[in-house]
This record gives sequence, structure tokens and C-alpha cells, in this order.
Amino acid sequence: MYNENLSVWRGDVYYADLGENKGSVQSGIRPVVIIQNNIGNHEGPTLIVVPISSQIKKLWLPVHVWLSKHDGLAEDSMALCEQIQTIDKSQLMSYICRLKGGALVKVNVGSLISLGFMPAKRENNYLQRSNEMILCLCGEHLRPYLEDKEYKVERLNHFQNKDQCTCCEKMGYDYRVTHLALTRRDFSSSVKTRKG
Repeated sequence: MYNENLSVWRGDVYYADLGENKGSVQSGIRPVVIIQNNIGNHEGPTLIVVPISSQIKKLWLPVHVWLSKHDGLAEDSMALCEQIQTIDKSQLMSYICRLKGGALVKVNVGSLISLGFMPAKRENNYLQRSNEMILCLCGEHLRPYLEDKEYKVERLNHFQNKDQCTCCEKMGYDYRVTHLALTRRDFSSSVKTRKG
């Protein structure tokens, strides 16, 4: 059960009791990743989360984000960014891990697309991520993009004064963050998964 004195952070993965829902909405006890900002996480009674499923399906959808067991999960899984939901902190159960680097970046992108803040484009009848974002990033939130080979990062204006980071209250600079196109191998894998 959730300890009120425990600090919850963006990117943390917990088991949570999502209750009973109808149809395809995720229910019961399952992992969730917290995507809410840390001010809300620390001061508010609720959390914004993305459910995680061990059933990996439809990876060609830009809102389905593959997560490796090497990220700290018990097994390879998928974040269902189309099922973003608000839960009470009392619904949290046990801590699993904290997503870092590229894993959290991918959940960020999937969540932005799900909410309509980042467009997805259709190519060859498959939905794919629009490959470019303009973000103001502090050093902490720039680092995951730099470390993830799926992204290319370019500073927009070397004479710019610092501005507030898109992801937190720290100061940073504007960057063009390009999500590189899926390689042929990745695309073939997605098609194979879809047919299976």
C-alpha cells in the first residue's frame, strides 16, 4: 500500500489498483508509469499515469511504446499511452523502478501524440510519429535525448537567453529534437507483429 511519506517522481513505475473498468480500458492491479510533473506529484492528492501491459500488440501505433525488461521491469512490456488516466495516490501499491533515458523519452512522445500536442502522420497505411519537435530543455531533460540514438538534437539559437524548460521549472535552451525514421528492420518487425 502507498506510504503518504513516500516521494513519488515523474518516471516512477508502480503497481497500482486501477479498479474495475469496462471494455478495453485497463483494470485491476498492473504497472503504471507516472507522467505528471513533480510539483503535482509532491503537492497534489492525485497522479497522472500511463498503464503498462505485458501483452505487446500493435507496436506500429505511435501511442504504443515498447519497454525493455532492462529498464527495470519484470519482463518486456508496452506503455499504453492512449490510456492516460488520473488516479488517487491511495491506488499506488509497490514500487517497481524508475524509467530513465530513452525509455522515458519514448513515453513522453507517445503521451504527447495521444493528447494531440504532437501530430502523428500516416505513411504506407501505418501511423508513425511526426519526427520533429521544438522543445526548451534544461541539461537534465536534454540528456536523455542526446543519449538515445533514435533522436537527433540541434540547438536552435546559440545567442538565445535561457528560458523555462518544457518539462520542469529549470532553465534551458530551445532545441529541435528529431525522431529518426524507423529503420527497415524495425518497420518489418512492426508489420510482422501486426500480422501475428
